[in-house]
Amino acid sequence: MDDPRGNVLSSPGQFRHPRLSKETSPLAHPHPPPRLHPPPRLTSFLYPSIQSNPIQQRKESSSSLAILYPTPSYPMLHIKTDEIYGKNPITNANDLRTHLVNIDSRFRENTMEPPTDFLYRFAHPYKNVIKARVASVEIPNGYYHFSRAKKNTMFRLDATDYEGTAHFLTVEIPEGDYTPECLIQTIQEQFDAIKDTYGLFFRIQYDPVSRRTTIQHDGSAPPPCPPGPTHHPAPFGLTFVMVGLEDRPYDFGLGYYLGYQKPFYVVDSPFTLTSESLVNTTGDHYFLLGIDDFYTVEQKTSSTYLQCLAKILVKRGPNGVIFDDGYTVLSNDITFPRPIDLKQVRIRLMDPYGVPIELHNLNFSLSLEITEVMNLQLYESFRNTLWSRDTTSTLSRDQSLGPRATTHISGSSAGIAPPAMNYP
Repeated sequence: MDDPRGNVLSSPGQFRHPRLSKETSPLAHPHPPPRLHPPPRLTSFLYPSIQSNPIQQRKESSSSLAILYPTPSYPMLHIKTDEIYGKNPITNANDLRTHLVNIDSRFRENTMEPPTDFLYRFAHPYKNVIKARVASVEIPNGYYHFSRAKKNTMFRLDATDYEGTAHFLTVEIPEGDYTPECLIQTIQEQFDAIKDTYGLFFRIQYDPVSRRTTIQHDGSAPPPCPPGPTHHPAPFGLTFVMVGLEDRPYDFGLGYYLGYQKPFYVVDSPFTLTSESLVNTTGDHYFLLGIDDFYTVEQKTSSTYLQCLAKILVKRGPNGVIFDDGYTVLSNDITFPRPIDLKQVRIRLMDPYGVPIELHNLNFSLSLEITEVMNLQLYESFRNTLWSRDTTSTLSRDQSLGPRATTHISGSSAGIAPPAMNYP
């Protein structure tokens, strides 16, 4: 029986090569070859030397098959594993370039600007920035807990002297840091000056056990410098709220730090007023760091809405410098929805109400870690794939360029819609 390929079949399931048959070759084996054995041509390619050891045969067979069917070599894939805004993990270091930029307020663009609210221009533009992180912050201990900028150095005293004449007096303390005892002593010195000038006797006392203060009116006498009161006290008034801070329920003036919770008081018999809360001379416990319009921290106050990049916990070192040791800067990084270019940034160091910190001409510095996208495929993935443009969408052209924020909130902390589901 002849095989279409030219082999001579002696019986079903057997074959003989024409050149190796008994009739044509004296080297032909007297016995037929094994059943169902591969053809000689394939056998010579797959199994160059057939050994009697089956284990060796399997090893050689595997290596031969690896030559026939090599393992495919795929290019490195850049797969986005998370599409939550601000949570884009990128693990391939070959695709990125990281820069650590030191920003020092001493080298700000305009020295007429305060060191806590200035414009900083980079030495060269940074292209295709996908991530920014505040690596460190160094703030000198050059701010006061009691200062004119914070509007907590004075209050008003309304009193009537022995003749019935009304006096509207201002009690003001110098700017600086105070202990509770030092603060009470400084205010008492101001009361003594009022006594010598107007003949009005007032006292302020501090209880170290309860940490509360008490203001008392003892009476009046003819000035100047009376040794003691000669007339009974009259009702008096205290105004602790400062102009511009009327909307604040807290931190509205010096009286709040003395423990008084109301902006106004009218005190009559027994002409003594004790604070409802405790004396507070420690000041703010955290600062807010704003870098351009990069927003990851949101804070709502009684009158405004603040957005910034980092929250800095106030922790003083032995040298009086507020530093970042890895635990004092919270929420200090941001991942952008698409690569951007950075040429300059606005740096702001603020208190909890968004007011720039007064460092009294001292400078602070921070380290900004900037990550650039270097791989073109990854760049196109961030630019087009993550926020793909849907040509069939009803969105306008500018809206289809990427996710949009709500109209009443600016910055990247505004709500981000999922891809292809922008806000109307």
